[in-house]
Amino acid sequence: MNGASFEVTYNIYVRLTFEKTYDAMLTTPIEPDDVLCGEILWAMTRACVYGGCFFIVLSLFGLTPLPSSLWALLVIPVTGLLFATIGMVFSLKIPNIDLFSFYFTLFLTPLFLFSDVFFPLKERLSPGWLWVAEALPLLHPVRLARASFNGEFSIVLLWDVAYALGVAFLLFIWARQSVRRRLTN
Repeated sequence: MNGASFEVTYNIYVRLTFEKTYDAMLTTPIEPDDVLCGEILWAMTRACVYGGCFFIVLSLFGLTPLPSSLWALLVIPVTGLLFATIGMVFSLKIPNIDLFSFYFTLFLTPLFLFSDVFFPLKERLSPGWLWVAEALPLLHPVRLARASFNGEFSIVLLWDVAYALGVAFLLFIWARQSVRRRLTN
């Protein structure tokens, strides 16, 4: 989450607004879609490097029950895609760089409280708040990763995969329209 988010927020905004890197890139035979795909793929790569390093460290300490925990390696790029598209849409929509503090403090940080990372949500939240948690993006990758470590697979995990890929797809379409508008005007 953090690796992909950091890659597509400040970096994108600076290249788009101050450095005009994308304007220079568009003088070559590439299109705005190529820029968007390249940035999202790079953010996913960064997420995979970060997540893969964490996985290796956990494995070295014997905290990953092999082979079931290897499924977590598939969760990492999906999480990277999800948060790359979220961050990309935000970066393309904000009018100035100071608003990134809201993205990190008012969006990403509270996600931890509703993601089952620190405490079991079902024990701490009322049913109404559980619906809020289901609507937020971090719960789904956390549940997928936890299932791979526990080896407990259920039908809910299909919802988690569908949510992550569906939201990423919708936000990719939104980012595609925004990047075309921003880079062709």
